[in-house]
Amino acid sequence: MFSDTDQIIACPEQQAPIKTKTGEKGGTTVRQLMTTIAESRSGQAKIINWLLIIITMAGLYLTTKVNYLLFHSLIELFSIIVAATVFIITWKSVKYIENPYLIMVGISYLFIGILDLLHTLAYKGMPIFTDYDYYANQFWIAARFLESCILLVAFLFLYAKKNVNVGITFALYAVITSFIILSIFYWKIFPVCFIAGKGLTSFKIYSEYVICAILIASILLLIKNKNMFADFVYKMLLLSMVCTIISELAFTRYIDNYDISNIIGHYFKLFSFMIIYRVIVSTCIEEPYQLIFRELNQINDNLREEIYLRKKTEIELESEINNHKQTEAALRESEFFFKESQSVASIGSYKTDFNTGTWESSEILNNIFGINLDYPRTIQGWLDIVHPNDRDMMDQYLKDEVIAGRKPFAKEYRIVRKSDEETRWVHGHGEVKYYGNGVLLSLIGTIQDITERKMAEEAVLESDLRFRLATEATGIGIWEWNVMTNQIHWDSQMFHIYGIAPVVDGFIQYSDWSGAVLPEELPEQERVLQNTAQRGGNNSREFHILRRDNGECRDIYAVETVRRNARGEIEWVVGTNLDITDRKRTEEQLKKSASELQTVNSNLFDSHRATINIMQDAIIARRKADEISLELQAEIAERQRTEETLEELNEKLENRVAERTKALEYHIEKLKIETEERVQATEALREKEQMLIQQSRQAAMGEMIGNIAHQWRQPLNTLGLTIQQLSLYHDLGEFTKEFLDNSVNRSMELIKHMSQTIDDFRNYFRPDKEKVEFKVQEALASTLVLIEDSYKSQNIGVEFVAKGDLIIQGFRNEFSQVVLNILNNARDVLLEREIKDPRVSIVIDSENGRAVVTISDNAGGIPEEIIGKIFDPYFTTKGPQTGTGIGLFMSKTIIEKNMNGRLTAQNTADGAEFRIEV
Repeated sequence: MFSDTDQIIACPEQQAPIKTKTGEKGGTTVRQLMTTIAESRSGQAKIINWLLIIITMAGLYLTTKVNYLLFHSLIELFSIIVAATVFIITWKSVKYIENPYLIMVGISYLFIGILDLLHTLAYKGMPIFTDYDYYANQFWIAARFLESCILLVAFLFLYAKKNVNVGITFALYAVITSFIILSIFYWKIFPVCFIAGKGLTSFKIYSEYVICAILIASILLLIKNKNMFADFVYKMLLLSMVCTIISELAFTRYIDNYDISNIIGHYFKLFSFMIIYRVIVSTCIEEPYQLIFRELNQINDNLREEIYLRKKTEIELESEINNHKQTEAALRESEFFFKESQSVASIGSYKTDFNTGTWESSEILNNIFGINLDYPRTIQGWLDIVHPNDRDMMDQYLKDEVIAGRKPFAKEYRIVRKSDEETRWVHGHGEVKYYGNGVLLSLIGTIQDITERKMAEEAVLESDLRFRLATEATGIGIWEWNVMTNQIHWDSQMFHIYGIAPVVDGFIQYSDWSGAVLPEELPEQERVLQNTAQRGGNNSREFHILRRDNGECRDIYAVETVRRNARGEIEWVVGTNLDITDRKRTEEQLKKSASELQTVNSNLFDSHRATINIMQDAIIARRKADEISLELQAEIAERQRTEETLEELNEKLENRVAERTKALEYHIEKLKIETEERVQATEALREKEQMLIQQSRQAAMGEMIGNIAHQWRQPLNTLGLTIQQLSLYHDLGEFTKEFLDNSVNRSMELIKHMSQTIDDFRNYFRPDKEKVEFKVQEALASTLVLIEDSYKSQNIGVEFVAKGDLIIQGFRNEFSQVVLNILNNARDVLLEREIKDPRVSIVIDSENGRAVVTISDNAGGIPEEIIGKIFDPYFTTKGPQTGTGIGLFMSKTIIEKNMNGRLTAQNTADGAEFRIEV
């Protein structure tokens, strides 16, 4: 315990308070304490920094023993990163830097780094800029000229004592750098600096000496104006310029891009950049923070005499209370967010203890089950909550799969809530825990209420069923045309309308439609379709077809619209076809009846007029024939009644035509709405399919990385041996021009082979835009190249038999992906079952005008209980860590849906056989 006059001064850098006496002249001040701590930390940081520098330099030097190109790339990248960091710090700290010289230098390092990056990419051995052999040394000397000139010219701003306009400075550096790049890349007017086999050119050597002279001039100006720089900054700038001069002198001595002078030059260049970085950090970060801390310390010193700190016991007690409160608050907050997240997602948690046969449940789970705290939480209690129709199934699943099979609990089932007897769907997840001796301990997991999701799924299925029944009842067929891939899809009603036998996946050839349209109408129909596909909008039309089964001519009414992708491009034309032949015939019959009725009316009217004329003549001629006149009048009245009857019949016929037309318009409008809903559902399914294809390619990418490693390992070993021979033959005195040329040629062949490997893998992942014709044998051969080394490393034999040079139309990369998936699965099974003489056989043949590829192995075959499931989505036998279950599913989709082929699997005497028909 301290006395009442004791003070406790808490420093930010220390957890425990430091005791000083109030009013004691020799007491420790906060400033002194912080200075001591800062010096202690600074000493430790210097030791760590020097250790990191030494380790980094040693590591970089060791890379020269393995591959000099790797050393060069790493050390240049270090320098580029340092240069970029110098620029960023300078740019963000301009308002804190008072010295214009440092602003000019700091901004320039971005453009120096750009030139160094181009120098790195153009260095001998990098397969990037291969059209010209002199880029690397040209960019090097250009970067050094830019660096040295800026170090010298920046003194002008120092003498002028003017503020630097960073925008103009940045733009000026950008123009100079662009001019340098154009003079090297485009105009090719920059002098050559190095010639292989001859060494440095005169321009390069004299340029290095000129750069050294410029740097010496900068050193002299720096020494003359040392009072304008902080002592630390002055020393660091001086050391940086000296390192740059040493680097340039080293680069005047080498005759080969890989000798010791080159290594020394790169080391001192890196030192120079790191020193500039240290100067910028000191000026832009450390000095402003030191100023802030000095002001804070001064304020702390002024307040120190006015503040009495509490006793140590009070501080410790308060600290303990605060920590306890913070811990409780953090726990409450964590528990609140956890409960809220579970409540929003309707997820409850549980823990089952198999020793006691009881389980615990969270509040959310109690609400899901509709139980209270008194409910018996036993295995039987859980089964009583399960729906009676699912009870036996869940009891068997828990015993056989989870407990006996030691599998994670993952199941969807129904429950009957105890509180309101409502049936709900839940999805249970759980992980089984065991004692060290393997005895079952507990089951911990979550249960989520998925009733709404299940109801939504059932609603979608019901809507799809209603839509299908509606289209079948009204006779409307739905078609889709992908204008990018030229794929055409029909529903079952379309096949019925055109008299074509339906196919399983619904995809047809363009000729199936164009061959049915009357030839004289086909050009106009194609023009209308192309106009819709290019300009969008909606369209309706009528045309005639000849049914493919019986040749009957039918009238078709078509309506189409477009669907765009995420980029706003027209991707699909979607439409309907309706057979209106019967309606057309009915309309023609009605028109014919109306025409006949009109003819009858006209004849009756003419007959009536003639009769009246005759009657008038008879009345004039025979006035005394009253009885005959009365009979004629009766006949006239009868004919008038006949006319009225015919007019009434005509009106009824017109009403029936109007009612039928109105009914057809109602059905067409209703079908338009249902067509839009079907299009939206189809679009959602296609998005899921694209996601599965992407997942499949990403899963295959892991395999590709391993294959690249196999492909490169042997060439890299050979290349390393070739490089080591150069030094060995030189020491033995057998180093000749012929031996050097042979070594160079052999090395370049290996590098070209490795570059070709990268191109092969890059081409494999390039997406197909449209169907093309390609040779099956070439596609298989390029695929075998991708997995050749991985098969050789596992001693797996490959037999490749081509019975003809077959050509098919489709997506070449997707076809290669299917073959690669099957070959990778065969390799995994052969290794998993440790087959003594593993082999894979690939045979190309043709049957009935179709290309047939069979891939078989001798791994023993696919178990009968799963052979029917291997093409199901997310079904895998490899486990969640190594398999996704979408490889074979997407392979079947690619072959059967995208290429109108067929992919099947069967067991043979030795193993499994996959058969691809296209």
